[in-house]
Amino acid sequence: MHVWLKEGHAHSTYYWVAEYQRAAAKVAPNAQIIVVPVTGQSGGNVAQPIDELVTDISGGDPTAYADTLYKTMVDTRGARNVISSAFAKEPQVDLMFDRAKAQALNVNIGSASTAARAAFGGVLATQFETADGLEQVQVIYPTTKMTSLANLANLAIRNGSNQIVRLGDFTSFTWDPVPPLITRTDRNTVIHISANVQPGATLSGVQDRFMAAVKALNLPKTISVHPRPLGQQDLMGQTLVGLGTSLILSIMLVFLLMVALYNSYRSPFIIMFSVPVAACGALGALWMTRGTLNLFSLIGTILLVGIVTKNGILLVDYANTLRERGESKWAAIQESAYTRFRPIIMTSISVIAGNVPLALALEPGSTVRSSLGTVVIGGISSSLVLTLLLVPIMYTILAPDHVAGATGGGSDHTQPPGKHDETQALPRIPAGAPGD
Repeated sequence: MHVWLKEGHAHSTYYWVAEYQRAAAKVAPNAQIIVVPVTGQSGGNVAQPIDELVTDISGGDPTAYADTLYKTMVDTRGARNVISSAFAKEPQVDLMFDRAKAQALNVNIGSASTAARAAFGGVLATQFETADGLEQVQVIYPTTKMTSLANLANLAIRNGSNQIVRLGDFTSFTWDPVPPLITRTDRNTVIHISANVQPGATLSGVQDRFMAAVKALNLPKTISVHPRPLGQQDLMGQTLVGLGTSLILSIMLVFLLMVALYNSYRSPFIIMFSVPVAACGALGALWMTRGTLNLFSLIGTILLVGIVTKNGILLVDYANTLRERGESKWAAIQESAYTRFRPIIMTSISVIAGNVPLALALEPGSTVRSSLGTVVIGGISSSLVLTLLLVPIMYTILAPDHVAGATGGGSDHTQPPGKHDETQALPRIPAGAPGD
């Protein structure tokens, strides 16, 4: 059943899911209502965001420990709709034959088992061609008679003497519910403990709280609890590792590129102080909008490394140019900030304006990508304000006192007392003067 929400409705999807859960609980008060997100469907199977595998690596049955971990997941803050594959069992009846009674009644056990399987599973009796195609005749017990063991015991069987006996005369029946599917990972039987994430909670936060509770249980070393391979938890971990590595490499490559361009380590180091102030703005924007560090926000953080360093480049590069003309460090960085303020603010405003539609998530379904625009806007805004303060301060502290090629009286280069500048031109003595 598909339910379509009206455009512009005041309530969210989570609200209506909760409403349908309450309505279903009234219809079936003894049922456990589980909600699985449609985005979790893969290959025809549904999968909840949280899916922990409980395994006994020694080859034993992990069911007893799975029950304890199920209760732990239920008590974990942020988890909802918790289910365990150990509870999702299908009805099964074990049919045990008494060979002595069957021999006394002259009943063939193979024929009896075939008759029982045909009654409840069906058997193809014959098939024939019609104008509409091939038709099949299947013999099976009526559905109304499949709900009681008494009906199964009353099944008629013809013995070797061509007499009718009942299946219950030489068999016994036992209810034995079994899992619908035995799941194995790395040749070990596993039990799935899965759950959804409550609105406002994060997948990583719920997983961290659950694993902390698991450590407090002091389970045997043979019991392994880990996320399902290629599940959302596993993919989240891979994403964090991959993007974290990309972030570190991007900072290193930007720094090394500027070292090659400036032929110096100090100027690129000063410029890189633009990155921390942008990170503060990005995290602050996520906090204000109640966003999370997800795939898109991490991509935005990597994007910021290349964007915000241009503010530091504009300041330091022009300050070095003024130093070469003979300006002092403080005068050069002060004039650079004044001169480069206009291009810095113009480029920053253009980037912010371009990311506003993405951050506002105006199109349906674009909410998942809004964190990218939020991170970029927050990082650019903080960089616009703080870079003009932090970079000049660090420049006056870390920049060298002397710049090669500097000329004029404004240079910071001074001669030590008692030393002479060998490059200074000596005054010429006119020809024919005394002492010539």
